[in-house]
Amino acid sequence: DQLWAEAFVRYQNGEQWWLSAAEEAELAIEQRPFRKTDPWEEPLAAWLALAVGAEAGAAAVADPGAGAAAGDDCWAMPGMVHTSATMAARRMEKAMRTMAATSESGQAT
Repeated sequence: DQLWAEAFVRYQNGEQWWLSAAEEAELAIEQRPFRKTDPWEEPLAAWLALAVGAEAGAAAVADPGAGAAAGDDCWAMPGMVHTSATMAARRMEKAMRTMAATSESGQAT
């Protein structure tokens, strides 16, 4: 109970309880070796670069909805085995969001 009471008082006093941008960047670097990657990330990044160009591909990664504008032929690319278009779309969106977060923190995809 003492720990929670102290935390509550600090919160009420406006003490920062979240990481700063610099701390988040440092944390991302430290976590890099432990990051799980989706096997779809690499073929998806390659497809985006070819299908919509390098600059547009980067924009599509930053905005996962933008990649859909390039067409449905991404479903036919190697490595994109799926059982349901909805499940595949969700997995692709998650992979693209991860790729965007990774590129924003300065990590290579």
